[in-house]
Amino acid sequence: MTIDVPPDTRFPTPVLVGVLGLGAVVVSMMQTLVVPILGLIQQDLRVSTTDATWLTTATLLAAAVCAPLAGRLGDQYGARRVLLAVLALTVAGSVVAAVSSTLPWLIAARAMQGVSTAIFPLAQSVLRHGLPAGRLPAAMGAVSGALAI
Repeated sequence: MTIDVPPDTRFPTPVLVGVLGLGAVVVSMMQTLVVPILGLIQQDLRVSTTDATWLTTATLLAAAVCAPLAGRLGDQYGARRVLLAVLALTVAGSVVAAVSSTLPWLIAARAMQGVSTAIFPLAQSVLRHGLPAGRLPAAMGAVSGALAI
């Protein structure tokens, strides 16, 4: 297993918990962001209800596949490195969603955003390797609590 944060480069606990907590909030938002506006998207793109629901289905399918896969990659290549890659893919998905004007591109973008679910287990791993044992329970609780927001 790779330890990706050497002891001499550890971040202060509040900074690390704050950044990873923000990542957990992103996970929560990416899962539910599109649900309230599915009707508007359906009208705007002139697609059926069934087609529009693929926006949420694609996100959930990507989440189901990528969360365990990213966890495994994090164990092999370092959780911090994989976490940054997941964040980059999430941002790319958001950009594609912002500029897309057709349903297939929007579904692909939502699938890219679904990868954001892997942020949470990777954040837990980064905390485990980046904090002293005494501060770990409170930090993991704070990040987990941010997921509920």
